[in-house]
Amino acid sequence: MKNRELSEDISRRLLEVSRQLNESIFAAQGQCSDEEFNDYRRHIGILMGNLYADILRPLWQEHPDLKPSEME
Repeated sequence: MKNRELSEDISRRLLEVSRQLNESIFAAQGQCSDEEFNDYRRHIGILMGNLYADILRPLWQEHPDLKPSEME
């Protein structure tokens, strides 16, 4: 994405989505069967991996300064 301002907004929003998805895993833990939890955690992991690989990584390659230091 060439537009830096839009890229910055998307990066910020998707990092927040990732944070919330990660928190949802902890919220689900102990609230359902082990099988359900493991299935949920696996699907969330796939989703987060796709967000990174398909959107965030290419965006950060275009605008390296947007990549958070903790992602190094």
